[in-house]
Amino acid sequence: MEHRYSALRIAALVYKILGIVTLVVTLAIVLVLLGSLVFGTGIPLMSRGAERQLESVFGRIGITTVALGVIIFYGGGASLTLLAFGQLIELMIALEENTRATALYLKQQSREVAAARQSATHEKNWLSKKE
Repeated sequence: MEHRYSALRIAALVYKILGIVTLVVTLAIVLVLLGSLVFGTGIPLMSRGAERQLESVFGRIGITTVALGVIIFYGGGASLTLLAFGQLIELMIALEENTRATALYLKQQSREVAAARQSATHEKNWLSKKE
């Protein structure tokens, strides 16, 4: 059977590649943030005044932990969505191919049944004429 929908196949591949790249970038950022938590540096803040205010509420470690959660949530969600969309496109292509194959099979079966009926009708007519 011929492969159809090459543009959709390419789009599915692109979405899956983007999903994998997004996942790798997300994991790299998570590792960097975890490293900053382990070594105690955290995310540095922009100005000294803001640093004092935010350190009293969250601290650098707290801000880094919140950033880590946001990155995991959005990066993981984006990569999962891209991978799932690529798989969805492949699923739709497979569904179309299976539907086409089933339709061809049923058409062939109906032709065979029609030929068998026609043969049986001719045989019945021939037998009735002979009597």
